[in-house]
Amino acid sequence: MSDIVKGLLGLLGVLFALNLYMSWTGIEGYKESRMGLQEQIQQLENKKSALQQKVWEMERNVHRFNLRLESLDSQVRDRLQLLSNRKKTSLPMIYFVTPTGFRLEQKADMTRLAQTLAQLNRWNACYMTKLSQALAQVPNLHWIVVEDAETTSKSINDIVKRSRVQFTHIAVATPPESKMKSTDPNCNNLGSSRTGVVYFGDDDNVYDWRLFDEMRRVKRVGVWPVGVVGGLLAEHAMIDGQGVITGFNAIWKPERPFPIDMASFAVNITLVLDNPEAGFSYDVPRGYQESHFLQSCGIANSREMEPLGDYANKASQIGGEELVYSFLIGGGDIGEVSEGLSILNVRTRGVFVWHTRTEKTKLGRADNSTLLEKVHLTPLQKDAIGYD
Repeated sequence: MSDIVKGLLGLLGVLFALNLYMSWTGIEGYKESRMGLQEQIQQLENKKSALQQKVWEMERNVHRFNLRLESLDSQVRDRLQLLSNRKKTSLPMIYFVTPTGFRLEQKADMTRLAQTLAQLNRWNACYMTKLSQALAQVPNLHWIVVEDAETTSKSINDIVKRSRVQFTHIAVATPPESKMKSTDPNCNNLGSSRTGVVYFGDDDNVYDWRLFDEMRRVKRVGVWPVGVVGGLLAEHAMIDGQGVITGFNAIWKPERPFPIDMASFAVNITLVLDNPEAGFSYDVPRGYQESHFLQSCGIANSREMEPLGDYANKASQIGGEELVYSFLIGGGDIGEVSEGLSILNVRTRGVFVWHTRTEKTKLGRADNSTLLEKVHLTPLQKDAIGYD
């Protein structure tokens, strides 16, 4: 029995020794692994430091590059500004004459036009807001605002000033016994310049910026189509194969010497300055102001006018014969062609001005009564309609 116990005790001793040995070797292996991991961690820390140093160097380089880029960008912008200024100074001046009178929609239309013209230079009171946004877009433009009043109004003057367009703002009251429409233009205050063009722009019309590029090409009197006017989708001139205006497609008082809308033409300022009698009259029938003005500028007939804007002429060869034809502008209407030859499709570029009219405002009974009395208008109501 004692031998068996001794044998078991010996076996347990061997197992204990073996377990102790294995534990010791495991601890040593762990130490070695730990040391290996610590070495790897140190290597990674060293790499991290090296990479951080590279990042700092790259950030410094980026900062230096950004400073250089800003310097170059500033130089480029300065040079572009010089080029732009040279281009602007070489452009003919446009004298944009806008007659206007107080109405509820005046401020809005004048603001729109002023902002449009201001943007091209780099889009009593509702009409004037939209108008000023348009004018602010146009370079080399002098805006002449003529108010039908005893004195200029503060609201309209503020709109014109905010547009940062060169301007002249005057008040010319029309005699009650010879009252023209609020849209009838005025030729005063065109300045002493001998270069440029004169255009009469209503405050409630809509103007495509490309129209002003067309104006600068005017040598004597330039003509272009007008959209939505005189009962037509597009009122325009008719031109022959040589590019000469032979007439107009007007259906409202077509017997007029020049049956066109005021928005459809601009004149070189030399015609106005060389003809002291150039201007408008209270004594002409409705619709004849355009004709009276053009005749007072020395224009005898439409053949002296220049087709601009959307007009295009085309000559084609069919079977050895030259096909020459004219066509009506605005909507792509086909005009007459030489006898015996077929009609071809024609190309147009679009209408650049629309004779739009802002709908007359209809007020409720309370506001209408307040407007008539005027003394009870709130500051907000006064600002809405430009009432000083």
